[in-house]
Amino acid sequence: MRDLRRRLREHPYALTALALAFAATAVAGIANAYGFGAVDSAFDAIEPGWIAFIAVAEIVSYGAYVVAYRSIACVQGHEPIPLRLAARVVAAGFGPLSAGGGFALDKQALHALHSDERAATVRVVGLGVLEWALLAPAASICAIAMLLGNRDGVWPSLLWPWALAVPAGFALGLFASAPGTRRRILRWFGNPGWLGHLLEGVATLHT
Repeated sequence: MRDLRRRLREHPYALTALALAFAATAVAGIANAYGFGAVDSAFDAIEPGWIAFIAVAEIVSYGAYVVAYRSIACVQGHEPIPLRLAARVVAAGFGPLSAGGGFALDKQALHALHSDERAATVRVVGLGVLEWALLAPAASICAIAMLLGNRDGVWPSLLWPWALAVPAGFALGLFASAPGTRRRILRWFGNPGWLGHLLEGVATLHT
């Protein structure tokens, strides 16, 4: 598996083609599950106002992500990343310019800046955790609101996991990533590197 990942990184066009194939398969699978006619009819009611709102929100989120990126990059005492460089890395990660994904590009950039692969991994995990720390509560609140009100035909089985697992996951993650608890957990599991990276990345929320 590691050899396959290395080969794909060395051949970005092959990686891009593979990613497009996976995306096309997923779209076809969803369309098949709900009916190709239903998917096609969804484009009959396009709302330009909402599309414009989403475009503005995307621009705002870009600026917010640059601020978050620079903050996470300073964890563990590293020097702040220049604003212009952070903006360029985030722009590349937002767009379809990194076939391996935005986080892969983030890790490469942080590793190149500070020559510390472990710290780069931890901070990339921290970036992912920070994203979900904002997105997951919003989804959880929406799920709870829909369970209490009108679900508009949405299956409860899609809502209950977001309503229950997000608060429980936050509590567990913050508890497990506390310094004392983190050391005990790592001792119990024999201090595997991946678990240390994960818990340390989650711990960035404490700061």
